[in-house]
Amino acid sequence: MRASNSYGISNGVTSIALPLVKVPEPMTNFAARSGKTTQILVTWSDQPNELGYTITRTERNLQGMVTTTFINLPKDSFQYVDRSITAGFTYTYQMVIFNSYGISRPTLLRTVVVPTPGPDPGIVPVPGPVEVMRTTRPQVDTVR
Repeated sequence: MRASNSYGISNGVTSIALPLVKVPEPMTNFAARSGKTTQILVTWSDQPNELGYTITRTERNLQGMVTTTFINLPKDSFQYVDRSITAGFTYTYQMVIFNSYGISRPTLLRTVVVPTPGPDPGIVPVPGPVEVMRTTRPQVDTVR
């Protein structure tokens, strides 16, 4: 390539160095799992050259109503603990990585159904009608 003006023609240039523009690659090891009925652990591997992460959290309640929340996390993050969950609800997570060149494609969706706590193992159901006896000293009353 050469340039010219009223003072003459420049020497030729055979190559130009341009910075490599790199938008983050989508995350491949993004996971979400329920550790308890009180939290969901979302994990991934920290990516190089990121400025941060955005998690999209979708909550579906027992009536089917959906709420979506965006959670922004700083660079060098590798997990998010979601403690604002409800037993019986379904939660879906997806993540993008961003840097100064752009935003990655979204990860695959990860869905967790938070279990509903079962009955107290110390309580044994009794079949049939229940008869309660109230005792006081010196007499016994039967209540039906």
